[in-house]
Amino acid sequence: MTPQASLRGMAAARARWGSIAAGWQARFAAVALLAVLAAVLCACGGQPGASGSPAPGGSVVLSVNGEPVTPADIDAVRAEARLAGEDDAEKRARNEAVRRVLLRAEARRLGVKVDESAVAARISRLEEHAGGSQIFNATLERAAMSRQQLAAAVSHALLADSLGAAKFAVSRATEAEVRAFYRRNRDVLFTTAAAVRIGKVTLPTRSLAERVARRLRRGEAFADVARRFSMDPAAKESGGMLGWISVHTLPIEVRQALAEVPRGGVSDPVRSSGKWQVFGVFARRAARVKAFAAVAKEIEKELTRRRRAAALTRWARRAAAAATVVTAQ
Repeated sequence: MTPQASLRGMAAARARWGSIAAGWQARFAAVALLAVLAAVLCACGGQPGASGSPAPGGSVVLSVNGEPVTPADIDAVRAEARLAGEDDAEKRARNEAVRRVLLRAEARRLGVKVDESAVAARISRLEEHAGGSQIFNATLERAAMSRQQLAAAVSHALLADSLGAAKFAVSRATEAEVRAFYRRNRDVLFTTAAAVRIGKVTLPTRSLAERVARRLRRGEAFADVARRFSMDPAAKESGGMLGWISVHTLPIEVRQALAEVPRGGVSDPVRSSGKWQVFGVFARRAARVKAFAAVAKEIEKELTRRRRAAALTRWARRAAAAATVVTAQ
């Protein structure tokens, strides 16, 4: 699945996980930078300015209760849509920009602000989860999204969270909702899959694979044997070491071959991907499930955030319907 396809699936649900502990977020969204970004941007999208103030954009496109919307405001919304693999039509972006003006105004009325340091910290976490600045910047470039627009989007996401908490403080997830969420998502979000730390020697024939397996069982160093016999060019540097791998991601024939191999053992030759392979098992790690008590507070925090975000979205719709919107001539 491509990063864009991964994001489209998540963006449809708009389930942002910025409040979940870093370990969960990494496991849930690190499959792609776009998924992580989708997890950070709330349903309201982004807005220029770390404190929620509009960015300079030249001429005014329209006004909302007397407050201007500039081309830069609309471009920021469209950039987020492209990043999410969604429609970046100008009409839709204008409507979204109107809602954001209303949210900014309400935030000012209630004294809600976002610190620039919080925005910078969130972007830094995104880069880390993405796998570094090179991947991060390449993804932004493909979406034609500037760093300033990204900062705007993250700023607005944080502002909307804070505003929702201020306006709907009494709205909280119930214990029953928290327990139900844990039961539904235990296997996906709260379980670390069983894993093995293995090495592999790739060989052209079964007979050679059997000879290599005998060498390893006699105690010859795995890395030395892999460098000498493996067809895989990478083995010359890695010594055939593959590191930790989740068991369920291995091909079924490899899983079966490793099922009864103890730590420190060597598998029988197995044919996989058209070649013969011999595996060494260096460590095993059983599946681990986080207890409900260990994660209940974080689940409650996230479900409460979602509840407040939904309430804020409903409020924004009503406010937009009542607003005076004037298109510039």
